[in-house]
Amino acid sequence: MEKTRDESVYCPLCPGWHSVERVLARSADGDDERPWSEVLLRPARKRRLPFVRKPAMDGLSMRERAEIVAKAWRPFCPNGHEIADSLDPVRVIGVIGNVNSSKSHYLAGLVYELIYQQPLRGLSIDVSYLGDSSSIMDARVDTIFSKREKLPNTERGIIGGPFMYRMTVGVGGDERSFILTFFDVAGEDCTSLRRSADFVRYIFDAVGIIVLVDPDGLPTSPTRPLSTRSIGAPMANRAMIDTLSHVIQSVTGSAPKDREQALVVALAKADKLPLSESVYPPPPLSGSARADIRTLLKEYSDVCRQEIVDLGGQGIVDAAVSKFGAHQVMFAAVSATGESPLDDGAYGDPKPVGCAMPVAQILLSRDDF
Repeated sequence: MEKTRDESVYCPLCPGWHSVERVLARSADGDDERPWSEVLLRPARKRRLPFVRKPAMDGLSMRERAEIVAKAWRPFCPNGHEIADSLDPVRVIGVIGNVNSSKSHYLAGLVYELIYQQPLRGLSIDVSYLGDSSSIMDARVDTIFSKREKLPNTERGIIGGPFMYRMTVGVGGDERSFILTFFDVAGEDCTSLRRSADFVRYIFDAVGIIVLVDPDGLPTSPTRPLSTRSIGAPMANRAMIDTLSHVIQSVTGSAPKDREQALVVALAKADKLPLSESVYPPPPLSGSARADIRTLLKEYSDVCRQEIVDLGGQGIVDAAVSKFGAHQVMFAAVSATGESPLDDGAYGDPKPVGCAMPVAQILLSRDDF
């Protein structure tokens, strides 16, 4: 049976759905605990006349609602995971990649773009903090863009997240809210079947997956040989996508191309490469109609695909298309900082470039956006 907003809530860490009646809420001071349904604030009914007062949908008075807000209740699923204090639908996006593909930097750049630069405003999409935002992600953003320092590599076996934000679609009109959730998976885990099985459960229900590819690890190509890049970089090949596809099918029983799950293959560290102007920086996301923007995204994806092939990534492209289906696969070029670190390991003036493009590609591939 299809679950409705009023029946259940999604926990990304379980992952899975839980009945609202089974969710507990704790006050911020930790002194009180009660069923979430008792302190869940629902929207007030619309009033026909401004001077006629009617109770909210939950039957609480304004004073009672104010007291609930003051206690800052936090809901927890039956397995003890803190979840968003909202019944809005959840949209999960997983970020994976080979070693040194700058996944953690990319996520920090993505959040910096979405929150502060708001590149999705042209799509009438706004992203904002959801309650108490993740202190881990805030610390990453501060390290890179304020302190101008590199982040340490994600430890093997560590899955970062969930990092949750509120996404409002239809800004200024008929607005709808979603909870946008990201996961960060260590690169070492992406080519091992055993380790992949551990993290796939976090993204098998995702609306989309972003695969970051380190250009330094691409195989030799006739036009751009490996000798011009960092020789010691771990190799990037189709094993990432082949393994991901195999585990998703093992867990769900369905091939990825039958699951309506978008995949974006994104060339990381694009600032290091002599890319064409049509690829990097990416075009602004604006247009008079969604159809125009979808056309722009399709054209952009096509030129990025060719750039990845020219850099030696034909095997990765072939795997993505064959495993996930051509209609669900897109390509992009991103840079978490817009520059490489200086000799001392610090950044000069870091700025993310194009980090939100894969998210836009995933969202615009869906009928509900």
